[in-house]
Amino acid sequence: MAKFLAVEWDNKEIRLVIARQRGNEAVLEQAKTIPLANSSGTAQSITKLLQDALNDQQLKRLECLATVGRPDIELKDLSLPPAPDHELPDMVRFQALRDFTHLGDDWPIDFIPLPGSAEEQRSVMTGAISPTVLAEITQVFTAVDLKLQHLVLRPCAAASLLARRRPQHSQVRMLVDMLGDEVDLTVLVGDTPI
Repeated sequence: MAKFLAVEWDNKEIRLVIARQRGNEAVLEQAKTIPLANSSGTAQSITKLLQDALNDQQLKRLECLATVGRPDIELKDLSLPPAPDHELPDMVRFQALRDFTHLGDDWPIDFIPLPGSAEEQRSVMTGAISPTVLAEITQVFTAVDLKLQHLVLRPCAAASLLARRRPQHSQVRMLVDMLGDEVDLTVLVGDTPI
């Protein structure tokens, strides 16, 4: 059974979750927080604390998922002309370059199509992360010899977990995720975060 690691950090702590794959399920083995109280929260200090935690758990070369909080990305709803799904990536990039405040050509972009049909105006929730923030995350994972497989927005990851565990295809719900002095509020229409 393969082990996986999920990691995220903010200016207060590093959060780790270790899980194993059992069939189609992920089985939680351990969850841990590492305070950053005496540390500056720089990539170098996060790398050291994360390396120490991995050494304590004797974890090496794991496939990892990292989550980023809402403050680390630029998020915007975009309206696009009617189009089939396969045309959305190019349309989203073009529109995002026009509508986002700080977006540059080198910013990675991802999006979630919101409910609608290809014959109507399309709405997508679009997120972009600064290459500087992405480089810092990548630097930390490379320094501790972890393979970063996925980078996800924390509210979307929480919404995805809720939708898979408790699907509600026709209801509107609000997910409240409290972390230290932060709170993520995510609205889902059916199982889609909006």
